[in-house]
Amino acid sequence: VAPPSAPWHGRLPDRCLKSDCDEELLIHIVFVQKVRLSGLQIKAPAGSGPKSVKLIVNTPSLDFDSAKSTKVTQEVALTQESVVGNAKVELKLPLFSSVGEVTLLIEGNHADEEETVITSLALWGEMIEITGKRNDNPHLGKWSEDSDVEKYEKAASR
Repeated sequence: VAPPSAPWHGRLPDRCLKSDCDEELLIHIVFVQKVRLSGLQIKAPAGSGPKSVKLIVNTPSLDFDSAKSTKVTQEVALTQESVVGNAKVELKLPLFSSVGEVTLLIEGNHADEEETVITSLALWGEMIEITGKRNDNPHLGKWSEDSDVEKYEKAASR
């Protein structure tokens, strides 16, 4: 996992993520292979930027209700200055040492407005294992037939 590849000045200014009917956002990210996450960056306007983010790891198929009732891996408080300045927030490494998927639950913003806005989201970390058929190195293990990578590649080729 690395920071976004496009430089800040090369991004489209009108692209952002906005909540639709209230201030809540639910973002689910599935990785092709396991990662160790170390940080999070969120850039947003001062008032409509998120106040906090609840991160939930390795729990698939969450909706808003189930995300609210699921044990949170880590909650990160965000100040207006940190979201405007796109500050990197460090995550607790032992809690994010083997992540296949992560859900970000945002329940409100700094101005308590109906719309929460995120203009940039970056997750920092590194790959920790390569799993799947293409791995020919016996020291790293083998991919299984039904690995997530295999499912991902099959779905993409349809």
